[in-house]
Amino acid sequence: NQPSVDYRQYWPTLAELGVLGVPFTEEQGGISGCGIDIADAVRVLAKGIVLEPYIESAVIAGSLLAAGDPARSEAAVAALIGGEDVAILVGGRGGLPDVLSSSKTSDGYRLDGHVRVVPYAQEADSWLIATTDKNAGTPRIFHVPRETVSADTPRYRLMDGRSAADVVISGVTLPANTLWLEGDAAAAALDRASSLAVSGYCASAVGAMQNLLEITNEYLKTRVQFGVVI
Repeated sequence: NQPSVDYRQYWPTLAELGVLGVPFTEEQGGISGCGIDIADAVRVLAKGIVLEPYIESAVIAGSLLAAGDPARSEAAVAALIGGEDVAILVGGRGGLPDVLSSSKTSDGYRLDGHVRVVPYAQEADSWLIATTDKNAGTPRIFHVPRETVSADTPRYRLMDGRSAADVVISGVTLPANTLWLEGDAAAAALDRASSLAVSGYCASAVGAMQNLLEITNEYLKTRVQFGVVI
């Protein structure tokens, strides 16, 4: 059995310190951090092996929340910055065989498909579900509370300790008011989120490697072999 891990243990602390607000503008309630500021925050968190979903929620999903209609976006971003909501992107990764489709119905939108390896899918409060129109291929992004979506989410842990799940959605109908972005606006937001993801994960790798280098350096200063410090 896998040991229980609280992936949100320090989330309120990150909110209190203002770390969750780094990627957002002052008008949005953040601190207007640039790309370097975001990378620095990610690097420090990675160095400390913090397992909270900072990149996945504050950086990736946060950029999509900020791109929505201002009337709804303000409240959604405020909830994320305040640590009240952990939002996660489900789908929207190009080049993978995973497919989530949406089609308009009289009741809203029907969603079908699956996405593999979604970090923190079960731990999230809300999902941003990226789909393509079943017929026209138009991109759509929906923002919904996680518990309102009937989906299979078999959970497991990744090699780095993060939680992940495969998300399988079959015949789920979402109300029309859950549509967050559509068409060119959705495509542009997903492109930006993808760029931020690449930058964030690179910074995370640098932080982890920096920590490993420092630990190794300290070990080499004290390790004695055959009577000689190696």
